[in-house]
Amino acid sequence: LNDGFYYIISCKGADDRRIVMDSTGEKPSVELKTGPFTEDQQWKLVPKEKAVKEMADCKATIKPNQNSEIILDKKEFVMSNKKDCKAKLALLGWKPDEVGTQEGELTENQQWYLEANPDKPECYYMSNGRYPSNRLAAQATAGLVSYNGNRYSDQLWKFRPSGLNDGFYYIISCKGADDRRIVMDSTGEKPSVELKTGPFTEDQQWKLVPKEKAVKEMADCKATIKPNQNSEIILDKKEFVMSNKKDC
Repeated sequence: LNDGFYYIISCKGADDRRIVMDSTGEKPSVELKTGPFTEDQQWKLVPKEKAVKEMADCKATIKPNQNSEIILDKKEFVMSNKKDCKAKLALLGWKPDEVGTQEGELTENQQWYLEANPDKPECYYMSNGRYPSNRLAAQATAGLVSYNGNRYSDQLWKFRPSGLNDGFYYIISCKGADDRRIVMDSTGEKPSVELKTGPFTEDQQWKLVPKEKAVKEMADCKATIKPNQNSEIILDKKEFVMSNKKDC
């Protein structure tokens, strides 16, 4: 992500044990963990001489109840992925299998209109700006698709805040109890989207940007991308303060 965060991995053994912050108890603790690479295993290496300013910046970015202030019902949003702010959730065509991500200038097919279900007000239909009769659906066999027929329960989605007060949400299907979430898969030639269960990870987080603020947000995204940011840091014989990505 070129964001200055690192995984701290033991060089002993082949299981890639990593230092992780566990925030499930009364106060955060650290331990070793294997398995999926997740956000709570990422640490920002701040040179000692810059640590005071970094901690001040950290405090300045913490805004209480930031996620709870956003109103979703009957609003249009552009949704960008946390792994790559350029990748916006989009409907690339009217066919069911044309859900994906898109970069570049903002277009109507990257805009999503949310409408709460009267019977389940915490769940929303997501219809597309370019194809307004198409709604996202989490189908049992086909997975993540767009559908332009009658309204069914597999078209309902809930938005769970990331817990970091950063404006990012997990987009979770309201159908079933397995918490299927929309995830961006960047392992292929170009990013794609699909449904996933299991650990909650960064590639499942989407920033909801109101349509009227999306142009500025995308400009800010471009301004923050710095090539080779991680590779510029020199580690040998240096002192660092290390803050966790889940809580700066």
